[in-house]
Amino acid sequence: MAASTIIKSMTLLPTEGAEFVQLDDRYECLLCNKVLQVPMMTQCGHRVCKNCLDNYLESQNRRPCPADQDDCVDIAISEMLPDFGIHREIQKLDVYCANKEYGCKQTMPWLKLKDHLVVCPYTLEDCVNKGFGCKAKVSKIKLAEHLEKECKFRTKQCPHCEVRLLESQLADHIQNTCPSVSVICPFKCGEQAILRRKLEAHKQVCHAKPKECQYKDNGCTFSGTEDEVQQHEAQSINYHLGIMHSHLQAVETENVILKRKIEKLENPDVTPKSQVPVAVSKIEEVERRQNTQENTLRNTQKMVASLNVAVKNCSTKDEVHSLKVAIHDLKSKTDEIKTPGLDRQLTLLNVHMQELDLRLQCVETASFNGVLIWKIRNYKKRKLEAISGKTLSLYSQPFYTNRYGYKACGRVYLNGDGMGKGSHVSLFFVLLRGDFDALLSWPFRQKVTLSLIDQETGKKNVIDSFRADPTSNSFKRPTTDMNIASGCPLFAAQSKVESSPYLKDDCIFLKIQIEDIEPS
Repeated sequence: MAASTIIKSMTLLPTEGAEFVQLDDRYECLLCNKVLQVPMMTQCGHRVCKNCLDNYLESQNRRPCPADQDDCVDIAISEMLPDFGIHREIQKLDVYCANKEYGCKQTMPWLKLKDHLVVCPYTLEDCVNKGFGCKAKVSKIKLAEHLEKECKFRTKQCPHCEVRLLESQLADHIQNTCPSVSVICPFKCGEQAILRRKLEAHKQVCHAKPKECQYKDNGCTFSGTEDEVQQHEAQSINYHLGIMHSHLQAVETENVILKRKIEKLENPDVTPKSQVPVAVSKIEEVERRQNTQENTLRNTQKMVASLNVAVKNCSTKDEVHSLKVAIHDLKSKTDEIKTPGLDRQLTLLNVHMQELDLRLQCVETASFNGVLIWKIRNYKKRKLEAISGKTLSLYSQPFYTNRYGYKACGRVYLNGDGMGKGSHVSLFFVLLRGDFDALLSWPFRQKVTLSLIDQETGKKNVIDSFRADPTSNSFKRPTTDMNIASGCPLFAAQSKVESSPYLKDDCIFLKIQIEDIEPS
């Protein structure tokens, strides 16, 4: 009992591999030839480390003394004694600082080495610019010199806005982005000391700001001072009438195209009506408004044509002035047609068509056999977006167990989620709210199998599966668009996913399969 207590008190010395100022042979272990750690003495007076002794004897009760001298006796663990005196002597032996090669010349008792290293000015530390990319390790005493002369990532404070940034970026920052630098007005109004952060506000009220022709929306690109614009408008009546006429013709062409799109959307062979129950009523409303606008546009075109003829025949300033007034009225009337009416309807119809197109894509790619094959393109780009936080996860298209069955999709985190973040690809199964949920059995109890497909032979697929837990909210009947995802945060290591045969042509294939569980 006494020997055991002594051994427990003889803890390992603070730092292995220390360089001793002077080390006598009697302080070395006969087995490992290193300085003794928890020294044990044989009956014949030789010493070995406690761990070395345990390894030497292993399961044998007795072995010859490793000194192998004539007066040696066999050793047994029960006969070995801890040599506390030698342990104390070793603790007091002088050693060099572990930072000797970096310039520290101090020596101290081995027992004090650990405390010294905490305050040693030659201990290596990460450069303070590690966050900017510097990978150097520098002693405390040389850190200032490193930052001043060597560090490629040293930072400097902007003298204008006081933001710290890489010294290599400072000139560009001052030249192009610093909000506290004085700049010159781009309109050359004479202001010399405008802070960059106030430049946009100044440009809005600057008296030298170029004015645009009032027929800009019809295609005229002229701009200049107020006098120049007035002169341009007075001299370009025929030109403005021409571009207005062309613009109105383009609007009418758009109407024809819209009509064709509407006819296509109303075709039952192209659009699945079950997917767009409100499409017909919306289309009829758009069509009604389109007819009204077309009538207005036809009348406007007639006015344009008559004005065009009048311009060719006019010969007096008064007539030209009257025509300018008529053109101004015509432009106002055209804007009334264009702004609140046609543009808004075009936007609404395009949005509606995009919704229909998305629904059509979902219907075309959906499977109804409980199996999803999910191709993820541009893997490297999408992973970078996940790492940056721009797009943490991706959702697959929906799939179904049968045409009237459960609706589900996949969700993948290419840079991992939870325990797998930064190291694994995390793959999850998500139940979606479907049109036929009221006819299905709840909670969901099927078996779900997740796979990463081997694109070469199909024999090395990475597979994980689970049975739905009926007590989990993930598998109850959805009350929102989708339930909480359930799956595998540690589905596959990123290093494996990004190797052959799983990543080909910057694409991976994931598979999710739903299977009924046989009743037991």
